[in-house]
Amino acid sequence: MNVHATRDLDASRPSHPLATAKPRKPRRGRRWLAAGVAGAAAAALANHLLARRSEARHPPGGRFLEVGGVRLHYRERGEGPVIVLLHGLAGSSSTWLPTSSCTTATNSSPA
Repeated sequence: MNVHATRDLDASRPSHPLATAKPRKPRRGRRWLAAGVAGAAAAALANHLLARRSEARHPPGGRFLEVGGVRLHYRERGEGPVIVLLHGLAGSSSTWLPTSSCTTATNSSPA
């Protein structure tokens, strides 16, 4: 190929890639992303409102204590040496109600 043929090929190319670019249509992915974000926000708001309503209908029995910036709920029963009863992740302090009724005769048991 000679120099003149190379120049002719370069002359047929646009000077900038966007000079002949067609306008793009909005991508559908962005719409789906926006719909997903809006759905997640609506679900979070609904969850918050339902939790507040549930807490108002069923107030917790016992007291709250703040330790290291964390709010802890506990119930205190009986007198004497203290026995601490801890529930698992999916449990609540009501898990220990049958057990705590047996131990409160001789001990104090915060749950």
